[in-house]
Amino acid sequence: TADRLARLPLIIPSAPNTFRLLLEREMARLNQRPNIVLEIDSIETTLELVLESMGYAILSPRAVSLIHQKRDLKAVPLQSPVLTNRLFLGTSMKYAQTRLQSELIRIVGEICSAHFPHTTGV
Repeated sequence: TADRLARLPLIIPSAPNTFRLLLEREMARLNQRPNIVLEIDSIETTLELVLESMGYAILSPRAVSLIHQKRDLKAVPLQSPVLTNRLFLGTSMKYAQTRLQSELIRIVGEICSAHFPHTTGV
């Protein structure tokens, strides 16, 4: 829960980092603040500090894949709060949309719908 997460000593990247901003925004929405004890911008260093029991880390899926190389670390998915990232596709309003742009928007929408079926798409 957010209450338990707020008590954990966290090792996270310095702002502006996507996962940090997601965490801070969601914790603020729940009237909580993360307990950030160290700001480290290196995934490897973060994992080493976690391994040395200096704190906990909230990691991207890519960073979690590195944990498998370190036998003494374990990844546990967050159940609450849920961290949701939003993807926006920007286009110019100065010019008419080209067929290429329209097709790209359609393809990105299909990919997002296939991978994230419970979200609203383009």
